[in-house]
Amino acid sequence: MATSRNSSKAFLEGKYVRAIQLGSKTTAPQLKYPLDTVATVNASVNRSALAPREQYLTRDRVAIASLANEMDNDPDSVSWGWFSGGWWRDTYLFPYNARLMESVLTLTWFYTHNRSWHPYYRDPALATRILGSIRYYLSIQKPNGGWGTSSPTDEHPATTGFGLGHLALSYRYLEQVPLEVASWDDYWKPKLLEAMIKASNWVLDETNDNSWVHGGEYSNQLVGGIAGAARIHSLLPAATKLKFTAALDRLTPTIFGDAGYPYEAYGPDFPYSTSTMLPYLAYLYEFTQYQPIADIATRAMTFFSYNVLNEPGQLGFIVNDSIMTRTPTTTMMWARSDEGGSFDGSSALRTAAPIMNAFLTTAADKSAFRTTWASGSGPIGPLSRGSMSPFRIHRTNDIENLPTLSEKNAGVSSFPYNASNSFIEYRRNNTPSVPELNHHYLYVRRPTYYIGVAWGYQFSRIRSGACFFYHPNTGAFVAGQGGSETDWGLYQGSYRDSRTQVSSSTTIPTDNSNFTLELVTAGGPSTRNMTFNTANVTLAVSRNGAFVERLPIVIWPENTATGQSADVVEFILPDNTTQAVTNDASTATAAGFRIVRANKGTFTVTFSQPTSVTLYPVHTDTQTVFSDLHRIVRHLDISATNSVTYSVAISVI
Repeated sequence: MATSRNSSKAFLEGKYVRAIQLGSKTTAPQLKYPLDTVATVNASVNRSALAPREQYLTRDRVAIASLANEMDNDPDSVSWGWFSGGWWRDTYLFPYNARLMESVLTLTWFYTHNRSWHPYYRDPALATRILGSIRYYLSIQKPNGGWGTSSPTDEHPATTGFGLGHLALSYRYLEQVPLEVASWDDYWKPKLLEAMIKASNWVLDETNDNSWVHGGEYSNQLVGGIAGAARIHSLLPAATKLKFTAALDRLTPTIFGDAGYPYEAYGPDFPYSTSTMLPYLAYLYEFTQYQPIADIATRAMTFFSYNVLNEPGQLGFIVNDSIMTRTPTTTMMWARSDEGGSFDGSSALRTAAPIMNAFLTTAADKSAFRTTWASGSGPIGPLSRGSMSPFRIHRTNDIENLPTLSEKNAGVSSFPYNASNSFIEYRRNNTPSVPELNHHYLYVRRPTYYIGVAWGYQFSRIRSGACFFYHPNTGAFVAGQGGSETDWGLYQGSYRDSRTQVSSSTTIPTDNSNFTLELVTAGGPSTRNMTFNTANVTLAVSRNGAFVERLPIVIWPENTATGQSADVVEFILPDNTTQAVTNDASTATAAGFRIVRANKGTFTVTFSQPTSVTLYPVHTDTQTVFSDLHRIVRHLDISATNSVTYSVAISVI
């Protein structure tokens, strides 16, 4: 059982004496002591008592005692104060992974915020746990200010930058509601400030390759670190403030290449850029009101607007996952609750970067989610281990400036494929000294289709070749994924042309003329010629021996809740009759394949000569990833020997 507040305070002030002032010298207090046990609470809560933006923290509330109590509580241990429960990050890198210690922010929020729906405000047992975690956190900081993850010497921009932000917010909270522990103000408060200043210098130092080279390759980490320094800007020495100003000016050329996306593991990654980088960028813009910060958001989201396909009916978007380097993301919902809407924490940017409106949840939709939650009943389920992120606390501090429906629609209408029905957009990075940065992106819009293609250096989970085939009125008919067996390309045994180095000498036209793109793979080779015609795209694929050409086909099943009719899916036989396709594996010798989408249009694949074609059942890789949009993905495999030629087209109603 936790002791009462008064008895706990007396215990600490008596047995573990307050720091003693000896002239200008402060003697450290007892550094380690038994930590009190934080009381658990049941999962029920009066939902109407919560402020709308704090509703989702009830899940943290359920697990807060476990987070606090699962801490090394042995005063003789070198890791006294270490979070050992794995509630935020895995503990396998013990005792070096400072990412686990970021949970001090979660504890601090509950200690410093007086709310009727939780009992932890100024809880004395929680105070001892906070102080223990801060003490250990500072003990593993490296001499020059960095924190690491995997070794005594490791220093990392994510660990240092994010940790700085979490500690800075904790510090601000504890300035308002100090810990009722004797040594806090006299000893640990200045120690924490000193640590944060050292970390700020580590993040902002342009000669620190760990921050500016590695952080440039993982832009969310660098932006997060600069935002962390902004949270304690008024407390920074003058020289550090100068570094902060210089960092703002260096940020854009550091994190962007010519293709126009912020680097994440050398390539684009929609989830990290939107859910992590942009909320931190929004805080930086809120703090500085510096237009180049908002311009970063505009530039990044303009690139992603070529790769986020708005599905009809305001359900959501299919994301071009084929080009993403780090995080599997195939869809983004039109409206997202607080649990699923960390991206909405960047809404402070939308006035200065209007394209953001397209990606944010509208104010009305967010309010509806919160109203529904508040009117619900029953216990609140806790967060699972590994998901109790301190970033959740930051979301309660973000400025919320969500768009209206008309503003969101205007943002979606500004997407290039909606703003124009005929263009060729070619973007590339070309950095010979860093092969991983050499990527090409091609987007071709014609009145009846929109297609994306990527090629270049192959690594991570990215895929080369054609990525999607789509029209705004019909939705997507082909959508590939990275890191899976669901990519648009040639399969021959273990060989995949989408997973090798791909080059091209084709000169991309600057006008809207028809042209052929030739892609050649290394170590094979195989070739993929794609001719972009006015009404269709023709693909000619070659490689010695037998292979299959796979198309990840997007199919709409019936959805009575939205009134969505099921797609009619069929093979076109050589005699021009049709064969209906079942939910099981369906095979035919066919001249073509088509999907009739009610009141939308028809997608047709036409083969240069009849060939054996199989449409497989829903693949395990794709069984759930499109389910939130009421879509399924099935593999259409076209059998071939040495070569195959086919065309894809959409007839729009």
